[in-house]
Amino acid sequence: MKIAIFTDTYEPEINGIVTSTSNFVRMLADDGYQVIIFCPKYDDKKDRVENNIKIFRFPAFSFATNKNTKIALPYLSKIIKVLKKEKPNLIHIQTPMNLGIAGVIVAKILKIKSIQTYHTYLPEFAAYLKISSLIGIDKAKKKIVESEIAKNIKETSFYQRVRELNHRTKKEYLRLIGNKKIKFNIADRSAWAFTRFLYNKSDLVLTPSKILAKILKKKGIKVPVFDQTNGIVTSKISVKKDYKKTGKIIHFGRLGLEKDVDVIIRAFELAREKDRSLTLHIMGDGPARESLENLVAKRVLTKSVKFYGFVSHDKILKILKDFDLFVTASPMETQGLVILEAMAAGLPVVGVNALAVPEVVIEEKNGYTVSRRNHKKMAEKMLEIISDPKKFKSFGEDSKKIAAEHDIKKAYQRLKGHYYRVTGF
Repeated sequence: MKIAIFTDTYEPEINGIVTSTSNFVRMLADDGYQVIIFCPKYDDKKDRVENNIKIFRFPAFSFATNKNTKIALPYLSKIIKVLKKEKPNLIHIQTPMNLGIAGVIVAKILKIKSIQTYHTYLPEFAAYLKISSLIGIDKAKKKIVESEIAKNIKETSFYQRVRELNHRTKKEYLRLIGNKKIKFNIADRSAWAFTRFLYNKSDLVLTPSKILAKILKKKGIKVPVFDQTNGIVTSKISVKKDYKKTGKIIHFGRLGLEKDVDVIIRAFELAREKDRSLTLHIMGDGPARESLENLVAKRVLTKSVKFYGFVSHDKILKILKDFDLFVTASPMETQGLVILEAMAAGLPVVGVNALAVPEVVIEEKNGYTVSRRNHKKMAEKMLEIISDPKKFKSFGEDSKKIAAEHDIKKAYQRLKGHYYRVTGF
């Protein structure tokens, strides 16, 4: 089988979508499948062919607020030329941005079966982007409008419908802006309208969690929807065996504004007032790092909160076992690979009661979830786990068992089943 993958984020960028996509691509290639990848160009990265994998990269730009993330400007003519030559059996679309939309269009044009994976909860992301526009992201509009993909699709009925929807939404939003009670309801409705319009264009939709699969069906996705874990490579993760308290709390991952890492810092501050042995270790980089470091300095926590910046993924998987607890305040997790990796290492978790987190962080079994931005409750739950040796160990052991169900090998077999379901191969 030959599979074409469209993704607006790929190596060397680091995030959950890249990790999941890269893992599955390598496993498919090792199994003898031929994989064609359409993705953004990062610096000097070029098109290449290796071990059943062909990578085609497209010019891309980044936002001033996040230089690591690229927005691709794909050429439909090039994509169609490649696909006509390669003749893939299936197109798998990982993202709903420029390259993802291009994938939907060419699948229809060339009559190729397609699957889309819904990785990102678009209503939350739409609200985040509305905030981001206030700090200059809208300046990217001119580049997008002038891109070749825009020139290729602007006359299609697909584009006209999206444009009409966007125009109505923007007009309504501008009319109501300033009314604090709307709380991004316009963005929410627009996000779901876009989701229905885009994801109903494929033959099947995958999403990383059961709760999200239910939400998509409820919100109007008519094609078959299945939960498909992104999977974690448990064999690379060093497992915790000693549950003697160290007081070391870890958070790792991209430091995006939408991740609410400031809530973790505020919770840690409260927890440390009760237990002076606690330390917080934040690994990762991103646009929120500077503001987080300023918050730590303002709170006089620099001696107990350490920022490591970028740490290689392999190294993190080896050292997770040295910590007592993983904490996340992100309300946008459609699965949360970092949560599962911490669990596989044997760490209890404190997270947010939102989207997919409660599926893996089970109350009174391997951790706790609290309401969004509730730093007081988060501090309380952190202390509850760390201060109770029996709970600390039992939660950690149960974390390992839950994470084992998301091993990459099991996830890969499920993914192949979906591929065969769509193609009939």
